[in-house]
Amino acid sequence: MARRQAVLNEIHFTHDRMARLLRAMMAREGKGHFGALIVEQHAHELKALRGIVSLALDLGTPPGPCVCAEGAALVEAIYNADRLPRADVNRVLRIQERLLEARRSIIGLWSRLADEVKQDHHDQELYPTIIRYQSLEADQHRSIVRSIARTGNGHDVDGMMRSA
Repeated sequence: MARRQAVLNEIHFTHDRMARLLRAMMAREGKGHFGALIVEQHAHELKALRGIVSLALDLGTPPGPCVCAEGAALVEAIYNADRLPRADVNRVLRIQERLLEARRSIIGLWSRLADEVKQDHHDQELYPTIIRYQSLEADQHRSIVRSIARTGNGHDVDGMMRSA
């Protein structure tokens, strides 16, 4: 039960911090391709936050405060990539890579939660819900990969040539 609570807290913490950071990034990124990705990611974070709280309540263990060092490090890496100079031709790619790292981590957390719930015979009916949320994370991961592929054609998101 304690491990399940720790995983719930980590998922909630990471989504909460990412939602806050992405909200701030939305104002700076404008309406281009990358800006649209940030808006999409932020919308997902808000939906995921509602989902994790609802699921946690269904499990009888609402998310609580936590130190969540791994989640904090992931969000800080995104923040640091966002703070690279705008003139840096790889800035957008660095942000996308950090977002991918965060998504992979969250997918893993959902997997750990699914394993915990699967072992608990009282809460097994929530297993499909957890898998659905994990699948939504995977959708966001794929969205970022597509975004990287789109900007990886030698052009920056604004159509300007990227240097090697």
